[in-house]
This record gives sequence, C-alpha cells and structure tokens, in this order.
Amino acid sequence: MLRHRLEAPNQGAGSASAPPRTRGASRAAGQSGPSIAVRGTKAKGSLPAKENGEESATAATAPAEGELAVSSTPAGAVLQIEGQEGSWKTPLTMAALPAGTYRITLSVPGYASETRTVSVTSGTRSVADVRLAPIQGVLSISANPPGARILIDGRDTGKLSPAEFTLDPAVHTILLRKDGYLDAESSIRFSAGQSAAYAPVLRVAGRTDNIKTVGGLAKVFGGGNPAGIARVEIKSEPEGAQILINGAPFAKATPVEIQLEPGNYDITLQKEGYLPLRKSVTLRAGEKIKIDESLSK
Repeated sequence: MLRHRLEAPNQGAGSASAPPRTRGASRAAGQSGPSIAVRGTKAKGSLPAKENGEESATAATAPAEGELAVSSTPAGAVLQIEGQEGSWKTPLTMAALPAGTYRITLSVPGYASETRTVSVTSGTRSVADVRLAPIQGVLSISANPPGARILIDGRDTGKLSPAEFTLDPAVHTILLRKDGYLDAESSIRFSAGQSAAYAPVLRVAGRTDNIKTVGGLAKVFGGGNPAGIARVEIKSEPEGAQILINGAPFAKATPVEIQLEPGNYDITLQKEGYLPLRKSVTLRAGEKIKIDESLSK
C-alpha cells in the first residue's frame, strides 16, 4: 500500500510537472535551418509575421537576376539601354541585371543604328549579337610629309594628316595643302560600307618670288636661258586668262613666256565664264616647255 501511494502522483491527470520534450522541439531550440542570403530592402507594406506569439522580421526576397552579353559587328558600338543611365561599348557582359525585358540601341558612325528587344531570365545568360548595316564610307588620309591641312569638297575640315573621316556615298574631292609643297588633290567615289585610303607624297614647290617675264630680243630671237633657269611659254584659247603659279597670281595674262627656277609647279589658267584649267609641271635646268590649252565653259 505504501508503495502504491508513493507512485500514484506520477500518474495523475492534473499533475503540474512539465511534459517531456518532443524531437521536433529539441531541433527548434538547438539547431538553425538553411541560411538565406537577402538582397535589397523589405517591401513596402509588408506585415511582420507572428510565430509562438512573438513578431519576427520578414526578409525581402532577393530580386531575380541574369546576365546580358552584347556584341556587334563592327565592334566598338555604343550601347544604350532604355531605362538605364550611361552608355557602354561592345563587346561586353552585364552581370546581375534584374530579370525582365529591355530595349537596347547600338550605334557606330557610318552605320545605321539598331534597336533590339532582349529578355533577361533569372539565373541565365542572354546573348545579343547585332550586325550593323553601313550607310557611309570610311576614308583614311595620310601624307608624306605629315601635317597637311585636309579639305574635303572644298571645305577645310580643321584636321591635319593623318586623319580618318566618315563620308556619305558620293564622289568626294580630297585636297591636301602644306606650306612649301604643292597641293595634292584627288576625287574618290564612295559607296556605303566602303573603306578607302588616300596617301599622296607631297612634292616640294618651286620658287615663285623670282619669276621673270621673257621679252625683247630674247623672245624674238629665242635667246638661251640663263644658267640654271627654265622657261615656260603659256597660251590659252581664248586669250587673256589669268595665271596662277603654285596658287599665287602672276602679274600678266596669257599669252606670256616666263623664266623660273627648276622645281615643281602647278600652273592654273582661269577666265570668267570658263572652267579653271590646271597643269602640273616639273622643270629642269635649261628646259623649255609650252602650255597651250583651250578653256571649256
């Protein structure tokens, strides 16, 4: 009987002793679950969740992100993304870009700009490879010696050789000018997407400050040239054309005969109502040449 009375309290339904812990409760108290990396801030308006009667902060879900790889032909295109500040150059890969749909625009001088719509998916890489269509040509200009002024279609570009230009499809006149040298000029036809180069060797210009007119008995009887001097007879149809020698106006009009030092000369004839006419000559000591040209309207 005594033993029975001592054990009875352990069997009572109303006992105040704590019940034994469950296995699950033991894990919750002594172990943590898998960790979650959280980016960004908690969404506005979210309410704290309640667990076991206590409030706990709700972590904002990290935004879904992917990668966007953009390349172009030609490379080096300027890339702009709608809704994003700044610009980039191709090729490039943009990491950690929020998933979604983007409008991208690529542009290169001489090519038509291209706009594409691309989708970025969480955890994947989206690829955009864009081939731009050429609408202009590229001209590379150099000269020997360098440092010549560059004129295109009669307009001074403000650049010195070497330089590169993007030009519309057409026939363009290129002129290089450097003190002490004759002008170098050429006409080049461009088509869309064409690349061309113009690299003339500039010729040293002959002197124009000591040019003399041949007259008197020397002209009538055809006297010889002074030592080391050349002679040029210039005629035109019609007569009376103004003469420019290496770009400098000469005092007399056609017809005329002149003496010059050996060297390189550009001789231009011009008359109102007629197209200018240009001749390039290289004179040697003691040489005599004739220029006889008909001007065109």
